Amino acid sequence: VQGYTGNPVFGVTRNPWDTALTPGGSSGGAVAAVASGIGPLALGTDAGGSIRRPASHAGLVGLKPTTGRVPRRGGLPPFVLVLDVVGPIARTVDDLAAAMRILGAADPDSVSLNGFGPFATASAPERPLRILYVPAFGAAPVDPEIADSVAEAAGRLADLGHRVETGRFDAATAITEAWPILGQAGIAWLMRAHPDRLDGLGPDIRALAEAGANLSASDLFDVQRMALALRQDLAALFAGHDLLMTPTAAALPWRAQETHPDRIAEMPVGPRGSATFTGFVNAAGCPGISIPCHPSGAGLPIGFQLVAPWGGDETLVSVAASYEAAHPWPMLWEGTDPRRACPSMPSMPQPAGRPKACACAFCPRGTDRRWSRRATLEPTGRSRIRSCAHGWPPVSTKSHSRSEISSGRRATVSWIWRRSASGSPIPSVIAICR
Repeated sequence: VQGYTGNPVFGVTRNPWDTALTPGGSSGGAVAAVASGIGPLALGTDAGGSIRRPASHAGLVGLKPTTGRVPRRGGLPPFVLVLDVVGPIARTVDDLAAAMRILGAADPDSVSLNGFGPFATASAPERPLRILYVPAFGAAPVDPEIADSVAEAAGRLADLGHRVETGRFDAATAITEAWPILGQAGIAWLMRAHPDRLDGLGPDIRALAEAGANLSASDLFDVQRMALALRQDLAALFAGHDLLMTPTAAALPWRAQETHPDRIAEMPVGPRGSATFTGFVNAAGCPGISIPCHPSGAGLPIGFQLVAPWGGDETLVSVAASYEAAHPWPMLWEGTDPRRACPSMPSMPQPAGRPKACACAFCPRGTDRRWSRRATLEPTGRSRIRSCAHGWPPVSTKSHSRSEISSGRRATVSWIWRRSASGSPIPSVIAICR
């Protein structure tokens, strides 16, 4: 229900890409953990963009599944009329798809009741897709760097063979403005059921609960009416297009202590100014995914959103996988400046004559990140150790027992930076067996 993450007990959560900034919310802790390498996956809840926007702020892929695709029995309370969902956040599309195969099987009876079968393995779309690219909703502002990055991503999707058309979809504006009403009413409902928890709320959530308690039945009816109208408009849109494309968030990450940016593209905005593009997806019950695209000039992550018709989760994941294969996004520790991961680390000089593209498995600056994130493990229990052909020093790896590794097995590799005896930075890897 909030676009940032913080509480009176632990304080604010910070963005690993720049700790002065927020990772967004409300799944800010989840994306901060995954982006910083604490874990490969996290679960988030999405009642209006709380998986997708934080994923975009942290350089991750995040999926808001179709309503009913992931079982919620015995877990998530339906405080936004069951339009809030559980979904995965990951660094790679393969990891996200693996999580969905498990989440979708958690309660087979519940999933089958909604007409879903097992989550299919991501594969390339069988045909070029018709994608409607909507740069903005009405007059709502979008950060210029986000607009440029997402426009570039639209062109890259076209280069992959999809038919991308630029257009408008202003039908989402009304529900976007009214969407906070559902969150306020839901929190008030939860507090009425658990009055003993009211004193434990922070001031921001308490204010939302109080606002929800003052809503009328007609206020909720208006939101439901808008949601029905939106679904009809989306049905008309998807009659001529397979996917809808927008920016994921309208603003770049802002200062960590603030609940929202006060201006976007030099225009004043309110608490939901950065959330323009996400709430309508929940209202329609459709699946939506955030995919990293070209970062800002300061190196901050940016994401674009794809939305599919009800039940189109596998289509979204397959398009994301093909986009990642063609344009892999950097991880935090693979940034072009190792000082991002360690402010005290000196810059590593770039070897002269390095080509624009590098496919060396141990080149930390290689633009082909699919190779720079992988190494071949040998039966000895260590990775093949060699210098990069373009002049980077050898890397060291964590040993694994023979039982963990078989000949030719592949492993995901995470880059970290350490100092050598002489004080120069050396790229090291920790090989994680699969």
